[in-house]
Amino acid sequence: MRLHRFDPSQPPPYFIALVGIIAVILLSAGSGESNPIGAIALLVQGAVLIFVLRISDVRGHVGRIATAITALLVFGGLASIFIEGAPATMSTEVVGLLFAVVTPVAIIRRVTRETHVDATVVGGALCVYLLIGLFYVQVFSLLDRATDGAFFVQITDPAPADFAYFSYVTMTTVGYGDLTAAHNLARMFAVTEALIGQLYLVTVVALAVSRVRPGARRRSIAEDVRDTSEDDATEDER
Repeated sequence: MRLHRFDPSQPPPYFIALVGIIAVILLSAGSGESNPIGAIALLVQGAVLIFVLRISDVRGHVGRIATAITALLVFGGLASIFIEGAPATMSTEVVGLLFAVVTPVAIIRRVTRETHVDATVVGGALCVYLLIGLFYVQVFSLLDRATDGAFFVQITDPAPADFAYFSYVTMTTVGYGDLTAAHNLARMFAVTEALIGQLYLVTVVALAVSRVRPGARRRSIAEDVRDTSEDDATEDER
C-alpha cells in the first residue's frame, strides 16, 4: 500500500494533532470539576483520536471499526455524563485509555514508514512525547484505584488534574515536590516515566529536529503524483 503524502501547502497534520492533544490534556485535567468540561473533554478526545487514525493511514476495515468503536464510546460517555450526572464514567475512562494507547501506536506506525525526516516526522515525534505523559496519567489513575491507601503522600482524594500535573512534572523532571507518590509501585512507575521522557526527548526528538530536510518532502509528493498518474494511465490502457 502506497504511503499517503500530505499537501505541503497545508498545515502539517501532526502539528494540528499536537494542538488537539494539548487541548485534551488541559480539558482532561479539568474534567473532574464539572459535567460540561467532562463532556467537552470526551468529545475532543474522540475527535482527535479519529483524526489521528485518518492521517496515520489507518484505513480499511481496521480504520472503520476503530472509528465506529470510538464514536460509540464517546456517545455512550456523553449519555452517561448527562444521565448519571457524573463527569467521569466507565465510557469516559475507556476512551481516555484508548486515546493514550492507540493514538501513539498509530502515529509511530505512520512516521516510521517515512523515508526522510520532515514536518510529518517532527510533528509525530512531538505528539508521541506528550502522549507518553498522558499514558502515565492513565496508569497513575488506575494504580490509585487498584491499590489500598492514598496514591499521594500529601492528599487523599486526588482529582484528574493532580494526576496530570504529577505526570508531566515527573516526565520533565521538574520535581517541585508538592506531590509525591506514597507507595513503592507508584514510585517505580514515576521513575520509568522520568527516564523514558528524558531519553525520548534527547534522542528521538533531538535527532528528528536535527535531520529535517524540508525540500525532500516536496520531491516525494511530486514523485507520488507522477507515480499515481502513471498508474492511472496504465489502468486506462488496460
